[in-house]
Amino acid sequence: MTRINDVANKNAGPMDNITEYFRSVSRFSILSAEEETRIAALWIETREQKYADKLVKSNLRFVVKVAMEYRKYGFRLLDLVQEGNLGLIRAVGNYDPAKGHRLISYAVWWIKAYIQEYILKNWSLVKIGTTQLQRRLFNHLLSSQKRLEVVTTAGACRHNQRKVTAEKVGGTVKDVEDMERRVFQRASSLDAPAYADAEDGPSIHERLTCNDSDAEGMYARKQCQAEREKHIWRALKELPERDRQIVMGRHLSQQPCTLRELGEKLGVSKERVRQIEARALLKLKDIISGTCNVSELLAA
Repeated sequence: MTRINDVANKNAGPMDNITEYFRSVSRFSILSAEEETRIAALWIETREQKYADKLVKSNLRFVVKVAMEYRKYGFRLLDLVQEGNLGLIRAVGNYDPAKGHRLISYAVWWIKAYIQEYILKNWSLVKIGTTQLQRRLFNHLLSSQKRLEVVTTAGACRHNQRKVTAEKVGGTVKDVEDMERRVFQRASSLDAPAYADAEDGPSIHERLTCNDSDAEGMYARKQCQAEREKHIWRALKELPERDRQIVMGRHLSQQPCTLRELGEKLGVSKERVRQIEARALLKLKDIISGTCNVSELLAA
């Protein structure tokens, strides 16, 4: 599908005016259902580039329409269109007219997925979608005016709304609250001006204070922490496989497993998992020979 990229890139290239871009893609005629089915079948059969190009060109205008749904998030519309075009190209590569639906009905999901992925990657200076749960939460907050609802809803109503959101995505209220903070409190560069109306004033990092003036002490503590973590990972390798799996699942996972979840996975009761966990932590402490507090380190 590499060559198909030229179709979208050529039409979403250097132009800064979305009206001009839309005028250019509007020159491509929309295919009827019969024409689309025939061309798609020829594309599947022959893999000739001209058929794929025809399918892409006839649907470029719809990408603009989808991208406009996301313009309120502060990104250049043409950047969103470009990402949506990549989603359209991906959809053309997988489209099967024999399933009885139009290409755009299938492609809209790929278009949205590519746009949302672009927003997720560029929303903040800090990565905010590192797990599947976080991605689901982020996409949920982007959809159906969730941003406005979160900002304007207060008190118990907001808490109830978060509970509903948590149930939909399979997380907790705390997960929702954490993602709201990440999404709606955009990150700033430390080199940005500390005051919006003073471009020549101090930067944010120049206004930051440090309560610990002992730089050597800070470095030493970080080195000590790194050394302790190294001891933990070495000790884990000496545990039996099941013990290690429980400790890592309970203490070293981004989303710690419950006793019940681990019990179902290992085929034992949750009480048995608790016993194995307690025994494993004692083993770790013995292996490390008191060089650190195992529970505190795992919690960190």
